[in-house]
Amino acid sequence: MPRLLITAGRQLTPLLMSVREWSLYDEALLVELDTETGVARKVLSWRSLAENSPVEASSHTFKAATQRDDELLLCTQTEVLIVDPATFAIRTVVSHPYFNDLHHVDRIDGLLHVVSTGLDALFVVTDAGELVREHSLVDQDTWVRFDRAVDYRKVVTTKPHEAHPNYVFTTDAGTWVTRSLKFDAVCIDQPGLRIQLGDRPIHDGVAHGASLWFTNVDGTLFHVDARTSQLIASHDLAAMEGRPLGWCRGLRIVDDTLYVAFSRMRATRAKETLKFVMAKLRQGSPPTRVAAYDLRTLKKRAEWDLEEIGCNAIFSLHPSRAQRP
Repeated sequence: MPRLLITAGRQLTPLLMSVREWSLYDEALLVELDTETGVARKVLSWRSLAENSPVEASSHTFKAATQRDDELLLCTQTEVLIVDPATFAIRTVVSHPYFNDLHHVDRIDGLLHVVSTGLDALFVVTDAGELVREHSLVDQDTWVRFDRAVDYRKVVTTKPHEAHPNYVFTTDAGTWVTRSLKFDAVCIDQPGLRIQLGDRPIHDGVAHGASLWFTNVDGTLFHVDARTSQLIASHDLAAMEGRPLGWCRGLRIVDDTLYVAFSRMRATRAKETLKFVMAKLRQGSPPTRVAAYDLRTLKKRAEWDLEEIGCNAIFSLHPSRAQRP
């Protein structure tokens, strides 16, 4: 069984309604989990630089990352960290005034593709932070709602979001982005091409061979043909286990095992998710953890609680390429 990297945030006060969600996390964590022994260790912690953060109410967390052979791309609320995947040394920090509530970053054709959830947009930048292209992920230009002159790194929140984009990925058709509040994924290179994914908020869009796998927040996985963009199957993990699972976000396939992350449900003031979250909270929420499922049968093989090491919200999972300590 492999070692997994987990991007996460350490929460100030779990389940406390008085703490706004945009100032909820006080430490960004990168954790390595040895799924053979069950031992987890913190390999990197981070607090966003003051020049890239609001003066007050900053939140420090690693959102969804991308792991490659020669680099690990991490994102905070307002930054992209380019990290050595073997030693976890930070090579550079990239930021831009249009980075607000970042949720994912990937390198495509040599450029950083950054999902700026706060602006409902995808920004393409160089490693020096120079803006190359921008893509609105709603049906109007980004600058109808927002102001080009504003440094949005200093803006605590732009909620409510219209689409709440989460994840960027590629297929032969082009570059795609998942849109949580539209329950879909859209292709920015072929306008009008989209994949509808149920009726709950969507997060991950992970390519695996000829397939795409998506999570929705209450534990349904969508298996899609990457060539045709057609749904192959959906799997309701909560129904299979007969209990609420928590906030489902973070997915990775390694060999014949599907690893899925669940974060403990927390109270929220966000209108778009309040009803759903409060209903789940009334049913009780298991701890933040990673579960392993057989890829063919979806029977659970193992589960690891990550709260003891400080993970209160998990955003993504990746095979570790770290040097052994």
